[in-house]
Amino acid sequence: MKWRYAVASALGFVLFVVIITGWLVGSRSDEILGETYVGSIDASGMTRDELASALGRFEQSLAGRERIVSIDGTSLAVLGEDLGFGVDIETTIDASMAVGRGSFWETLRSIIFSKPVSIDPIIDVSTSKVEAAAAGWQQLVANQPFDGALRYEDGRVVLDPPRPGVGITGGDQLEEQLIASFLGPPEDLAILDMEPRESAVSEEVAADALALAERIVEAPVTLRSDYPQVAITFTGAQLGRALISTVDGSSLIAGLDPEVMESYLEPLQDELEAPPRDAVITVTDDDQVVIEPSRPGGLIDPTMVVSEVVSAAGSAGRTGTLTYVEGSEAAFTTEDAEALGIKEKVSEFTTFHDCCQPRVQNIHQIADIVDGALVMPGEEFNVNEFVGPRTREKGFVPAPMILAGRFVDSVGGGISQFATTLYNAVFFGGYTDVTHTPHSFYFSRYPEGREATVSFPKPDLIFRNDTEAALLIKTEYTDTEITVKFFGDNGGIDVQADLSERSRFRNPVTEYQPDSSLTPGAEKVVSSGTRGWDVTVTRTITHPNGEVTVETWDERYRPQPRIVRRHPCSIPGSVQTCPTTTTSTVTTSATTTSTQPVTTTTLAPTTTPAPTTSTMPTTSTSTSSTTTTTTPTTSSTTTTTAAPT
Repeated sequence: MKWRYAVASALGFVLFVVIITGWLVGSRSDEILGETYVGSIDASGMTRDELASALGRFEQSLAGRERIVSIDGTSLAVLGEDLGFGVDIETTIDASMAVGRGSFWETLRSIIFSKPVSIDPIIDVSTSKVEAAAAGWQQLVANQPFDGALRYEDGRVVLDPPRPGVGITGGDQLEEQLIASFLGPPEDLAILDMEPRESAVSEEVAADALALAERIVEAPVTLRSDYPQVAITFTGAQLGRALISTVDGSSLIAGLDPEVMESYLEPLQDELEAPPRDAVITVTDDDQVVIEPSRPGGLIDPTMVVSEVVSAAGSAGRTGTLTYVEGSEAAFTTEDAEALGIKEKVSEFTTFHDCCQPRVQNIHQIADIVDGALVMPGEEFNVNEFVGPRTREKGFVPAPMILAGRFVDSVGGGISQFATTLYNAVFFGGYTDVTHTPHSFYFSRYPEGREATVSFPKPDLIFRNDTEAALLIKTEYTDTEITVKFFGDNGGIDVQADLSERSRFRNPVTEYQPDSSLTPGAEKVVSSGTRGWDVTVTRTITHPNGEVTVETWDERYRPQPRIVRRHPCSIPGSVQTCPTTTTSTVTTSATTTSTQPVTTTTLAPTTTPAPTTSTMPTTSTSTSSTTTTTTPTTSSTTTTTAAPT
């Protein structure tokens, strides 16, 4: 019976321990069991959150720690944050929570028979930061590997050959050294391990780089550009002074210093760099509309110049292309030009004139000014506003024009020929006539009723573009004709012109011009004059949808006067008295003879002397009539008198 009691007691004790252990484990499920240390942190009984906070503070302390490292005999202070020190907090907490939570007996032992347990926090560093730091520290190594270099000296390229050396042992070994240093006492010196290193560049690669460098500087190199059309030549000496070499992995690369090349380019920047080029709307010889695309401005990029020079140095002609990087956008782009909607020629008109007169120069001059003008949708084109005053400085010369019904010479005279041609392009293009002024007199070289005159500031010629497309005006001329063409999109309308019969004729009046060289009573007809009349011009516009628009203009031509030249005294209404001319010849009596005649001319009315007795006749002559009278006298006297008619 005793043994049964003993067994029961033992089982009861075991059950009690199990129950108590289970209760303890369950009640401390979020706590670290036993006497557990994480690094210098006493984590016993801490929850996950409490340990996370403690590890966070530890991580911050690592970032702020400073340790001394020794590189090839040189000591250097290093901050933890520069190496990217950090703690893997979650993994460290998981390891801490696992203490005492293995088997039942392990758990029981950790609770009842607890003893200290140490866990190292899981610490890491940033590999990229360590490598960057090590690259800088490597420069402190006295006998570090040398990958070779090229230089230009005394007119030739010199190669400093590659050689081996020593370097800092990197990788995991370096990281472990640094972590151990930062976890150890502050006064400990971390002496970084060193290892032998070969040059990254082989002798063969270095020799190839030398050959390339010599080829680059052996002669001048020229780069050319089509836009703008420029060329720049670099001498061999200039290229030598810009020579540099760089190492990329196991390659030694011969090149040119962009900053030195830029110093060569800077004085020529204004000449070399291309300004933005606007799109241009051009017209071919067969009147097709073509858009020359815009181009952004071109800026010189020294790095690209280096590449082009090195490439050109390897070519037979040692020439290459001067390339640009894109600069500012053009003010008028290809898209802007396309949006104008200028599709085709919509009208054209030509008038003819005699060659080589001064007015022809004026016609050509105003045609050149207007050529290429753009009239936007809804915009008015005003000839006087666009061209401005016609002056000698603008290339205009004196030529006849009509002023107050008279022909006078004026600078810019004769450009009404252009105005008439432009007006007819407006007319047949279907554009809106805002204002135009026909000539006072009819000229057969212009279409009757469809013509216009201009002067500055008035009269003017103004029309409006009421289409949805822009209008481009183009002009052409020869010595005997002027042509104006309109390009746009008028919607495919058809324009027809009609002219009425002449009506309301008016006869010319006679205008007299004084001419003292003419004999009183005589006249010279300068111009026989022409009649004036009225006509009506009709424009009929037929739209693609069948709609018809009819417009009319009533034009009146003044008669051109009959111009007659007369002596001033013979002009009707003149108060001037016609001149009288008297010629006298006096001789001696029968016993005396005069050897010199005496002539008297009277420009005002004179009194005829009384007849004298003479054996010779006396004669009186007028421009309008002739009278002859004979009277006896005792002496020989002849008198001739020119009297008013």
